[in-house]
Amino acid sequence: MDDSEILGRIVGTTGALATCHLSRTALAASRSTLAHDMANTSVGAIMRIMVAGTPVFASLVDLALDKDDAHDDAIVASAEYLGEGTLAESGALANFRRGLTAYPQPGDEIRFATEAELSRIFAPPDVPHVQIGRVYPTRNVRAPILFDQLLARHFAIVGQAAQASRPP
Repeated sequence: MDDSEILGRIVGTTGALATCHLSRTALAASRSTLAHDMANTSVGAIMRIMVAGTPVFASLVDLALDKDDAHDDAIVASAEYLGEGTLAESGALANFRRGLTAYPQPGDEIRFATEAELSRIFAPPDVPHVQIGRVYPTRNVRAPILFDQLLARHFAIVGQAAQASRPP
């Protein structure tokens, strides 16, 4: 599961956000490797942090150069926690749920989530759904409406009725 490049490390955490130091060089290399999905390598990208064998996922919400870095390679970033998963025997993400029970600690490694992980997070395969498109910025991760989750909560469908045309 951890064969992708290490992008950086956690330097701090709260209940909602991780503060990270990312390698500018590693981000640039990822951007050239993933040129067709450039948004995957910037704000909005989904990151994976392994915490005691549990994959924790977070979304990048800001990036800035580290003014204290003499080599100008460090980027300070914040990532908002999304949730965590469990691993199958193969090491692949088996399931995902919102919220965390285990939080990263300073020094934990950060990597980009894989497309297979994004599929598990956003479009679980064995759940009744209606597909409404693709999750941006991926090419193959479907964007579904998950009926069981929708119907388990209060929800509303809003819109405007089309106005019927009247003859002149």
